[in-house]
Amino acid sequence: MRDSNDWYILGIDNGFGGYACLLNVGTGSYRFIPTPIKKGLITLPELRIEDELDSPEYDFVSMSKIAAAAAKVSGGACVAVIEETISTHSQGSQANATSARSRDSLLRGKSLWGAACELAGIQSFAVSPSRWKAGMSLINTAKSASVELAEQMGVVIPRSAGPKSKLSPDAAESFLIAKWFSVNGVVSQWL
Repeated sequence: MRDSNDWYILGIDNGFGGYACLLNVGTGSYRFIPTPIKKGLITLPELRIEDELDSPEYDFVSMSKIAAAAAKVSGGACVAVIEETISTHSQGSQANATSARSRDSLLRGKSLWGAACELAGIQSFAVSPSRWKAGMSLINTAKSASVELAEQMGVVIPRSAGPKSKLSPDAAESFLIAKWFSVNGVVSQWL
């Protein structure tokens, strides 16, 4: 049986601007990885398709490589926690169409991250934003509160990111999702 300090948690704040954060529970070390996306020309000669993407799309191959690297680094002692997509209803047909496209994109991203983790042998869990945010006292706060809390916990952007780089709310939330999962002792249930 493994000690819970020997585990890694891959916290995933889903979306095109989202991040994954690989957190070593024992040492507290972490690494941020932006959600891989692709844009541009898609060529599938076997289907005689050549299409220009007018909007970004998730890069599943890169997502799978990230999950495989997490499994390798952790020696197989890794779980993934993916933020669920919450369905919201807004007024007006334009708002509903935008909301539906955004929800579709987030659901697709969550499914792809889950599949990438499964292929790498990483068990994944979904968590609602309200559940992890309540546990971190972030309910009904602005996204900037996530950055502030992560910075209070000592999270910094590596120097290699450049002198003007700042912690993004999505990166902060990927860290906080992983931290919430570890702080609440949930990892110990899966040892």
